[in-house]
Amino acid sequence: MVCGVVYELSPPTKKGGQWTYTVLYNFQGGKDALFPWGDLVFDNSGNLYGATQFGGGKGTTCNQYFDGNCGTVFKLNPPKQKGGKWTEKILHSFAGGTDGANPNGYLVIGEGGDIYGLTSAGGNQNCNYGGGQIGCGTAFMLKRSLEKGDTWSEQLLHRFDRTSSDGGNPMAGLVFDSDGNLYGTTLNGGPGPGGTVFRLTPPSKETGRWKETILHGFNGHEGGYAPQATLILDQTGALYGTTYFGSGGDLQGSVFRLKPPRPKDKAWTINFLWGFTDHAGGLFPSAALVFDSKNNLYATTQQGGTRACPGGCGTVFEVSP
Repeated sequence: MVCGVVYELSPPTKKGGQWTYTVLYNFQGGKDALFPWGDLVFDNSGNLYGATQFGGGKGTTCNQYFDGNCGTVFKLNPPKQKGGKWTEKILHSFAGGTDGANPNGYLVIGEGGDIYGLTSAGGNQNCNYGGGQIGCGTAFMLKRSLEKGDTWSEQLLHRFDRTSSDGGNPMAGLVFDSDGNLYGTTLNGGPGPGGTVFRLTPPSKETGRWKETILHGFNGHEGGYAPQATLILDQTGALYGTTYFGSGGDLQGSVFRLKPPRPKDKAWTINFLWGFTDHAGGLFPSAALVFDSKNNLYATTQQGGTRACPGGCGTVFEVSP
C-alpha cells in the first residue's frame, strides 16, 4: 500500500536547469502516519510539521478503505549533516470518538511553539456527517513539554456540533490575528445552515476555556455556502475566503470579505466580491487566497476552464479591487 511522502524541490544550480526532486520521508501506515493532507509548516529551527488523515494506530472506524486509524500530527527533523536522512516523530495519534479524527492539515504554530489545527470528524458523537464520518470535528492544540523529553499533549479547544448555533466539519485550517484569536470556517451547520466563519478566543481567567463565536452563517441564498478554504486577514482585520458552492442560477462558488464591526458592538459585515458563473473562468474554489502588493487576490478552482477534462481542469484566477 502506498501511504504518501514528504518531498523537496530544490532549484537548479545553473539558470535554465531542472529542479531536483527528493523524497524526505515515506509514510508507513499502521502506527505510523498514512495519507498526508494539507500544508506543511516550518518552525524557527527548520523542523517541518504536518498532518495525515489516517494512520497512527488509534481508532478503528475512521476509514473503511485503509487501516481505520484516525490520523496523526507529525514532525520531521532535518538531518544533522548534509545528505543525511530526515527523521519523523508522531506528536499525536487521534483516537476518534470524543477525540478528534481525520485532521485536515493546515496547522499553525503559536508564539510559544504550540500547534493548533482542526479535525473534520470526531468530537461530538451525536453529530454524523455521512460517508462513514462520525462526529462533526474539533479544534485542538498540541502543547510541547521539553521537561518530559519533547513530549506533546493534546487539548481540545472546541467540539463542533453542526446545529443552528454552531458549525460542523471544518475542512480548512486556522489563522491567528494579532491578539491571539483564531479564525476558521466550517463546511456546514450554523444558522444558515450552509457553514460558518468562527472565532476562537483564548481562555479568560474567569472561565479557563476557549470561547467560540460565530461571525457569519452562510445560508445558501446570499451568494455562497460551504466554505472549504483557510481564511486570510488584511491589515484592518478583515477576513477573506471562498465558498465552494454558490446560490441561485449558475453560481458555483464565490470570493467573500468579512469586515469586523465598526463600532465593536455591531455584527461583522459580509461582502461577496466575486461569484463564479462562467465555466471558462473556473468553478468550485477550495484553496486559500493570497494577496499581492496591490491587494489583488489569487487562488485556484477545482473545475472549469477551457481544457477538455470532465467538468473542466481548473483555473488560476485573480480578483482585483
